[in-house]
Amino acid sequence: MSAFAHRKEAPRMLFPEPPSPKKVAQTVFRPANVAAVVAAVVAPIPELDADALLEGLTEDQRIAVAHVDGPLLVLAGPGSGKTRVITRRVARLVALGIPAWQILALTFTNKAAGEMKHRVESMIPIDVPGRRGLVVSTFHAFCAMFLRRHAVDCGVDPDFVIYDADDQRSAMKSAIVEAGLDTKNFQ
Repeated sequence: MSAFAHRKEAPRMLFPEPPSPKKVAQTVFRPANVAAVVAAVVAPIPELDADALLEGLTEDQRIAVAHVDGPLLVLAGPGSGKTRVITRRVARLVALGIPAWQILALTFTNKAAGEMKHRVESMIPIDVPGRRGLVVSTFHAFCAMFLRRHAVDCGVDPDFVIYDADDQRSAMKSAIVEAGLDTKNFQ
């Protein structure tokens, strides 16, 4: 079984109360947005050699880097080359003429996101057309940004706060004290 899983479908977005189809159509599929996506296909970038980005990879890695049509989920163990695969795929997509603002690269840790961003930036010269707008982020940071951007459509306050574990404990302890309960057994 391959260490690199290929996924043809985009993951579903879940909202507390799904917006109506009409609301989604009005906000996400505005004519200006659709026109921008259609107009965004650019010519391949001669400064970047898309085929060179496939060199030095295993067969499974080459398949993942060469994948162009739709989203791709890369699942593999530590040290297997996930970051190399994702960064080369991003650079290859830009080399093939896909604008960076249409590419989303997500990972779990800030360290991995920073490393991915650094590697992609080192592969794609700053003056290359189509480089602007690339999003490399953690799942958590991207989802928070996306939810804030579309908060009104989702029925959420855009100024929501995300508590870490310590903040959650502190809030719970405050609520217990405020309710007049004993915090002795609270951990």
